[in-house]
Amino acid sequence: MNIEIDQLNLQLPSGFEQRAPRIARLLAEALQQQLGGLLQPAGGAAPSVPTPAPIAELRVSPATVQPRHSDRTIALQLAGQVAQAIHRQQPHPAAGS
Repeated sequence: MNIEIDQLNLQLPSGFEQRAPRIARLLAEALQQQLGGLLQPAGGAAPSVPTPAPIAELRVSPATVQPRHSDRTIALQLAGQVAQAIHRQQPHPAAGS
C-alpha cells in the first residue's frame, strides 16, 4: 500500500498556535511509522506495487487533546485516528483470496 497525502488540515484548539508546526511534523512521522513506512510525500517516486483506490477526502472525528500532553503524545494520538480511518476506507480482500 502506498499512501500519499496532498494536504493535511489540522485544526488545534486555541493556545496551540506555537506548537502546531511541530505537532504536524510529528504527526507525519507517526503516520509513517504506523502505516509501516509506506507514507510517501506528494510527488515522490511511485513504488512498483499497485496502489488502492484513492481516498479523495478523509475526515477524522475530533479528538480531545490536553495542553499538558507533549507534542509527540498528541501527534501519536492523532496519527492513530488517521491510520484507523485510512484502513476503514480501504477495500478489504475477501477471506481466502
